[in-house]
Amino acid sequence: MRFKTIICLGIFVFFVSLTAWAADEKIPIICHGDKVEFLEAEQKMRASGNVEVLYEDIKITCDKANINLKTKDGIAEGDITLYQKDSILTGERVEYNFDSQTGIMYRAGFASQRIYGKGPQVIKESPTDMSMNDSYMTTCDLAHPHYRIESKTVKIYLEDKIVMKHVIIYVFDIPTIYLPYYSYSLKEPKRPKVSVYPGKDSDWGYYLLTNWRYEFSRYLKGILHLDYRERRDFASGFDNYYDLRKYGQGFVKTYYMNERKLEGGNRLWDEDAFTHERERYMIHNRHSWDIDQYTDLRMEYWNLSDTQFLKDYMLKTEYEREPQPESYISVIRSKSDYTLSFLGKRRFNKIFTRTEYQPEVELSVPGLRIKDSQYYWKTDTSFANISRKLAHPSNIDDDTVRFDTYNEFKRISKVGFLHITPYVGSRETYYSKDRYGDRDWWRTAFHTGVDVETKFFKIFNVSTDKWGMDINNLRHVITPRVRYSYIHTPTILPEKLFHFDSVDSLNRLNRYNFSLENKLQTKRKVAGEGYESVDLARLLISTFYDYRRPGGSRFGNVNFDFEFTPFNWLTLEFDTAYDHRADRFQTFNLDLYMDQHDKWRTGLGYRYAHENHAELAFELSFKPNPLWKLGTYQRFMFKGYPNRRKKINSLLVQEYRLVRDLHCWTSEILYTISRGQGESIYFIFRLKGFEQMPLEFGTSYHRPKPGSQNPIR
Repeated sequence: MRFKTIICLGIFVFFVSLTAWAADEKIPIICHGDKVEFLEAEQKMRASGNVEVLYEDIKITCDKANINLKTKDGIAEGDITLYQKDSILTGERVEYNFDSQTGIMYRAGFASQRIYGKGPQVIKESPTDMSMNDSYMTTCDLAHPHYRIESKTVKIYLEDKIVMKHVIIYVFDIPTIYLPYYSYSLKEPKRPKVSVYPGKDSDWGYYLLTNWRYEFSRYLKGILHLDYRERRDFASGFDNYYDLRKYGQGFVKTYYMNERKLEGGNRLWDEDAFTHERERYMIHNRHSWDIDQYTDLRMEYWNLSDTQFLKDYMLKTEYEREPQPESYISVIRSKSDYTLSFLGKRRFNKIFTRTEYQPEVELSVPGLRIKDSQYYWKTDTSFANISRKLAHPSNIDDDTVRFDTYNEFKRISKVGFLHITPYVGSRETYYSKDRYGDRDWWRTAFHTGVDVETKFFKIFNVSTDKWGMDINNLRHVITPRVRYSYIHTPTILPEKLFHFDSVDSLNRLNRYNFSLENKLQTKRKVAGEGYESVDLARLLISTFYDYRRPGGSRFGNVNFDFEFTPFNWLTLEFDTAYDHRADRFQTFNLDLYMDQHDKWRTGLGYRYAHENHAELAFELSFKPNPLWKLGTYQRFMFKGYPNRRKKINSLLVQEYRLVRDLHCWTSEILYTISRGQGESIYFIFRLKGFEQMPLEFGTSYHRPKPGSQNPIR
């Protein structure tokens, strides 16, 4: 027994010693070549002819090499290439220590991703840091690049950035721009530090808009705006983005100007040029905070000087997204069995009419199963202190305190091939006052109804790749649905109440909703992931029938929604509402989109609303060869009321784009014609590899047409 114990202990000690020895042993230098000599006494290695040296993540190829295996110093000569991660160094001679991964390379070149550089020498200061003096960088891979960025000192931090000081940018051999400092990220692309947008506008006159980007830390950065408009004077502001880490992130945006408006043909140097002066400004704060995995907070604050500020100065960035923005704070806690929310809305700008919630608290239970039965219970309960404040100068406010609760029981069942879900519910609502301010009210409304649904499907054994359709079996699914909804006449009619939202407009309802959905599905190959199910075609037809409504029973509009994707590059969608009583289409929307990757792309969109609007938009771009790209965008209005003015058969926008690939640059000409607003032409030059420092020079020639008021900016 003792003998076995000694043997086992000896084996254990042997393996521990072997492991420790292996851990202490460093990775050897491996050398290949046409001729390799090993001098054992001197612990040196010599190689010549197609030499390749490997050590950790370093690989060196050269004509000849001498390596001291004891100190791990080496000298390589002749057509040297050093590979490390995504970077390459080239040169004629290198003195290198493989252990510290430091050294000097003479008559060197550098390449990383799309960046190329050359200099008299590269000093490798650490495994990831290098420096070059009197060298240049470029994204042009030609022997004599179209442009280059020369610098007195260059610091290269692999997988991080390149830092240059005293920079001169040469286009061919002509010096064009001097920069005292420039940093290029080898990580993800960043936006430009400085952007300048000059131009001319019929309302602004000549203008110069600038963006100056700053970054104090990864948690605090932003953009400083310093702008000048000939007919509006100076303006300034900032967009400050912050990250409080545990407490969320957001931004604060401001813009201010003491607007001095010039009229007619006046210029700044004319006497009495300033005909009108007023302060105009914007303050916008947005914050979001994920308090925990179930709770999040959202807050937004707006303060505007007037109703037209966003339209005049931030048409594309803010106004088209929300012309009359609201201030609010929202906290939502959502779990699988309930959702609890808090909403506060307040009007900070008297220039707008607003509905305030101070506050609204709502508890929603979406569907709670009662024990192990087929019965489910849902409830939506809310309390709100609501008021509507009309825009200044009106002092009229409508307000009430409202408590609302809706409770519903439903049963999920299956009868044969039908899925049947009957439900019954009741809504109880308390108002502290009615429209006339006379008294408080309790309103009760009884709800009931039933949902009936089923599915039929058939699989067709069809597989074909004809015309590139990639069809692997077809599955046809038909889903008919019927929903009956009944709401008994509420005890308080909506005419007696203020209408703040949909809760207050509740009225009698006796309605059948019908829908029929057809789907044609197949499976298509996904690279490296097998197959995925896709919809080739989908058609949804729906309508409703109101029974015994005031004025008589009737069907509503018939709605059609169609989607067709026969190929991955082709999509057709349209939806329409047909009024069978008037025998006409009320609305019709059509979208056709084709995309053949980098070869060509086209899109067609049509919008129609009876006696109100009809418009066609068309876009086309294609590359006749790898060097040229052409594109156009057209928007034609058959009938409409833009800016409350009727237009018939009017070509609203024409845009033409010509792009030329100049190897390491792209040049672009963009010409736009806007009906009633003028023309503009932009000349843009971009460096391909330097996304964070594009040299973009854009100017516009604006020739206003008669009646031009609001030019597109």
